[in-house]
Amino acid sequence: MLAIAACVGLVLVAVSALAALWDSSARQAARQPLVGEQSGVSSLGLTDTSVLVGDLVVSGRWVTGDGPAPPGLTRLPGPGELVVSPALARLLSDEPAALARFSGARIGVITPDGLAADGELYFYQGVAGPTSGGAVHGFGGARLLEPGSVLAIALITAVLLAPLLLFTAGVARLGVIGRDHLLATLRLLGADSGQVRQVAVAEPLLGAVLGLVLGIAAFAAVVPDLRWIAVVPLPWSVIAAASAVLVALVVGAVLAGTRGVLTEPLGVVRQATPVRRQLWWRLVPLVAGAAQLGAVTTGLATDILLIVLIVPAGVLCLVLAVPALLPWLVERFVAGLRGGPPSWHLAVRRLQFDTATPSRVVSGIAVVLAGAIAVRTLTSSLAGRGQFRELDTAVALLAAFTLVVAGTSLLVLVVHHLVERERAVAALSATGVPGRVVALSLLWQNLLPMGIGVVLADLAGVGAGAVVAHRFDAPTAVDWAFVGAVDGAGVGVVLVATALSLPVLRASADVRGLRDR
Repeated sequence: MLAIAACVGLVLVAVSALAALWDSSARQAARQPLVGEQSGVSSLGLTDTSVLVGDLVVSGRWVTGDGPAPPGLTRLPGPGELVVSPALARLLSDEPAALARFSGARIGVITPDGLAADGELYFYQGVAGPTSGGAVHGFGGARLLEPGSVLAIALITAVLLAPLLLFTAGVARLGVIGRDHLLATLRLLGADSGQVRQVAVAEPLLGAVLGLVLGIAAFAAVVPDLRWIAVVPLPWSVIAAASAVLVALVVGAVLAGTRGVLTEPLGVVRQATPVRRQLWWRLVPLVAGAAQLGAVTTGLATDILLIVLIVPAGVLCLVLAVPALLPWLVERFVAGLRGGPPSWHLAVRRLQFDTATPSRVVSGIAVVLAGAIAVRTLTSSLAGRGQFRELDTAVALLAAFTLVVAGTSLLVLVVHHLVERERAVAALSATGVPGRVVALSLLWQNLLPMGIGVVLADLAGVGAGAVVAHRFDAPTAVDWAFVGAVDGAGVGVVLVATALSLPVLRASADVRGLRDR
């Protein structure tokens, strides 16, 4: 329940941040000047500029002539007059040295509807001189959907939301071994498929509902204080929609896990080797993502609103292809492995028996890597265009945050997996297997799927970034140093999570409690 509550809170924060980005795009669109041949109507001229105050860049506009006032202003500043944003006003009050950079009398403050964000440093300064270029006769128009905003929404969605949704699905599968045995027993006692599904869904659904309530309450209490990230209050309709998606995800994950019980309950009770995984449906996200991005790249989709829908969906499908393909690839890779030191042999045998659990453990991290690499590939390819360079820092911070979340989910899943297998771990200890060997086998169980996940993430990330960059006629430039850094960070998260789970492993290996398990 607490894990679901954490997932709900994090997803709502992510959705709120995306809503803030969209709101910022709308505000920027509203203040875009409309220039046309309407002589005699306006003599207003605007020139974009920026001022460096310490290490802060303050953006603004020089105003000449007369005409309509932009959003956020009651009137235009005349020569020698200045209108500043609230954040800039506070900066000028706190740092008197900054006043030297802004000469003129302040006649007002820009209201929120004229700012891209509440904390934006922005100004309008009246200057004398003729109007250059066409006169501005209005502001606004279509929502600002330049490629930078579109790609920001798409890639932030992939980097941030996908791992959180995977975490939710993984949490819903906690306790799967004990639950499968219970369901298999009910099936053998005569319960039909519908009854088994109802029992399987009841407990996770109750936990999901209680987790939703706690998560929404935590979000409502905490979001007003989240000044370090751009968030906006969400309407209840959006919260209800996000909650419905999370509940559907929990129920779907549980129902997907009952297929083995319904098909072969005796196999579950006897711990039989699972049926080999099928590949065809695991290729669906990959094919869907390639088709959607291909439509944008080849010019089949040219309408900007259509691209807004296709690009996020295509990138998200490519990224989600990683956790879909990972269990199948791990299963095929370990099937032919033989021999090795005892720790390696134990890990391989465990992976040969169950590849789903270790793959779920690392899939969230692999998704973060794929999204971060896609962003970096895109920004490297379009390095000469300022609107894309601004994504680097923001997405790097989001990726780091999501890596921490994914690492936390990995720790939760590893610990729960150890608790489920404590009898087997205690039996190994009772037969004389050193604890160091068991610990190393746990490390190999996590690192081997992570290695395959890193390769998949690199391919998906570079591919997604390259395809979108091609849409803007830019050559693909891969920052291999960054790729290596984030891959190393992903592996490091696995190492740290495994190390933090060692106390639970040592407790599980206590042979004195073997007869009580």
